[in-house]
Amino acid sequence: MKNMSKLNDDELEMVSGGTISLDEAVSSALGYVALSRGDIDFLKRAELNGQAYDIKFYKGGTVYSFSVDAESGAVLAYSQDFA
Repeated sequence: MKNMSKLNDDELEMVSGGTISLDEAVSSALGYVALSRGDIDFLKRAELNGQAYDIKFYKGGTVYSFSVDAESGAVLAYSQDFA
C-alpha cells in the first residue's frame, strides 16, 4: 500500500463542512465498530461528499469503509473487507 498516511487534526478540520465536524464523523464510524483512533493503523480517506462523510481506515489487514450522515452523525452504510 503506497502513499497512505494518517490525517492529522489540522487536515481533518480542513475537510470538514457538514453540520457535524469531520472529526465527529470519524468518531461515529470508529464507535460503530468499537475502535478508537489509537486502534487504527491509518485513516486513508475522510471527506464530505454531499450530505455524508465518506470515511475509510485500516486496522491490520482489514479495510473499513463508512458513509456517515453529515447532519446527524448516524452511520448510513458500512463495509469491511480484507486488504
